[in-house]
Amino acid sequence: MKKRPIVFVISLKDCAARRDLIQQRLEVLGLEYAFVEAIDCRKAEVESIPDYERKKRLKYYGRDLLGGEIGCFLSHRKAVNQLIEEKRDQALILEDDVILLDDFLMVLDAVLEQADDYEMVRFMKAGKLHKYHQKKTCDLGNGYSLVKLAATPGGAGALLLTYAGAVKLQPYLQSIDKPIDVLYGYGWKHKVKWRAVYPAVVVQSDDPCESTIGDSRFEKGLTVTGILKFLYPFNRLIHRLLEMYGKKKYFYFEE
Repeated sequence: MKKRPIVFVISLKDCAARRDLIQQRLEVLGLEYAFVEAIDCRKAEVESIPDYERKKRLKYYGRDLLGGEIGCFLSHRKAVNQLIEEKRDQALILEDDVILLDDFLMVLDAVLEQADDYEMVRFMKAGKLHKYHQKKTCDLGNGYSLVKLAATPGGAGALLLTYAGAVKLQPYLQSIDKPIDVLYGYGWKHKVKWRAVYPAVVVQSDDPCESTIGDSRFEKGLTVTGILKFLYPFNRLIHRLLEMYGKKKYFYFEE
C-alpha cells in the first residue's frame, strides 16, 4: 500500500468548533495533517482585494464575487502554493467542514494504487455527482470508480492534488474572476487531468460555525448598471458558449 499523503486543512482561526471536529476525525483515521490558515475576506470591500478581476467578473457574470468566495479562492491558492513549496508528491486538501465517510480511507488507498494517471481527484457530495453526465475511467473496487464529468461542478471541500497538477494550476490562481471550485473544473484551460470519486465518500457537516461564504452566492440577480447591464446578455451568451465548448472538448477529446 502506498503511503497516504499529508492533509492540508483549510481553516479559519475563529472557527474553533470546526477545527476541533476535523482534527479529532483525522487523528482517529491516523492521517498526518497540517492546518492552512484560511484567508478571511468576508468583511472586505471586494473591489479593493488584490488579484480580483472585477471588470471581467462583472462583464461575464453581472455581479461581484462575495468576499467569502474570494477568501476561499485565496485560501486554496495558499494550500496549493504550500504543496509546491514543500515539494510534496501530492496532498489531500480539505476544508474544515467536510465529513469523511466510513469508506473514505479505503477509497483513498484504492485511488493511490490505481493506474489512472490522475493529477487531481475531487471527493464531492452526492448531489453534485448525480447531477452531471459522467463516464467511468477507473474501477476502484467495492462499487467505487473514478469518473470524468461533463461539467464544472461546485464543491471544493476535499481533493487530492499531485505536484504536477499543482504546478499546472498555479498560473491560473494568480487572478480571480470565478469561485475556486469552478476553476478546478476548467480542465480545458489549466490542462489538469482531474477525476471525481463516485459514489460520494464525503458530506458537508451541519456547520456549528456560520458559513464562511454565505448563501447569497446562490442569488442570480444582476448588480451591474448602465452600459454593462445592456451588454451583459450578449457577453454572457458568448461566455457560456465558449464554456460549453470547453466542457465538451475536455470530456470527449482530452485525457
